[in-house]
Amino acid sequence: MVDTTEAVALAEVLGDPEACYHTGSNNQVNAMQAGDFDLAVRCLENLRTLSNSLRQPTLMWMTAFKKAGAAIMAGDPERAEKLATAAFEMGTDSGQPDALAIYGSQLMYIRHQQGRLGELVPLISQAVTENPGLPAFRPVLAAAHLEAGNSATAFDLLEAAATDGFASLPLDFIWMMGITSYAMAAVDLRATGPAEKLYDLLTPYHEQVPFIGTLGFVPAALALGGLASVLGRYDMAEAHFTAAIELAARGEMKFFAARTQLDWGRMLATQQGSGAFNRGRALLEAASRDALAHGHAGLQRYAVAELAKLA
Repeated sequence: MVDTTEAVALAEVLGDPEACYHTGSNNQVNAMQAGDFDLAVRCLENLRTLSNSLRQPTLMWMTAFKKAGAAIMAGDPERAEKLATAAFEMGTDSGQPDALAIYGSQLMYIRHQQGRLGELVPLISQAVTENPGLPAFRPVLAAAHLEAGNSATAFDLLEAAATDGFASLPLDFIWMMGITSYAMAAVDLRATGPAEKLYDLLTPYHEQVPFIGTLGFVPAALALGGLASVLGRYDMAEAHFTAAIELAARGEMKFFAARTQLDWGRMLATQQGSGAFNRGRALLEAASRDALAHGHAGLQRYAVAELAKLA
């Protein structure tokens, strides 16, 4: 945040509007990652104003896909798909070489929120095969297999990544995306071995939100809460879930709020004592209700299934 803030100030002193755009773009990404959501909103609005003023096709396309990325983070999959499609058309019309790749990555996370990621198993499998140097596709493939009902295949992918302690994921700008994706797979599979390693890897980043401008994934606090619950560290899980629900509320991130309710409710409903059970049921009911209201079909199915176990 310090470096990007300084870069923005220098660009403004230079009076270079294109430099202002690119430094502001980096500032927006860093603000989201740090959970400074008000700053992120202001940055995106500044980018929209600059790109509309400059009328440069590349900058207008960048603003368009960033708006789609913000809608993904807000948990508005229907709106996000419309914005992503508009950005793709704008990028294609202006000859942007990365237009299809960015659109495809956004669509994967939109389908995930819609509970339709399983439909993309063949395409993601192809991406894994054709891009061996991009291991971040593998955790997305595991998530897709989970949604498609292929738990054994998802588990094999998770275990394969865990054999080297997830070192196959390079420490680059998408590392947090990949590691939190593996974490959520470990949570859904109740895989204690991988969960322990993933918990250690994520703990230093417990306040961060994975976000790369085009899209983002679950806050580290949510992933840590789920991992802690799998490991039976319930007090730690409570603290992480509390932080995650507060973060989701501040950032108005509806999908991540519902996912927190689901994982927290699932944990509490299995504990002894009527107090925990009742809290768990209430959280699962809230997850089901909120997921249904916002088009998160997969989360809604999971919440209904968990509630059925309590009947």
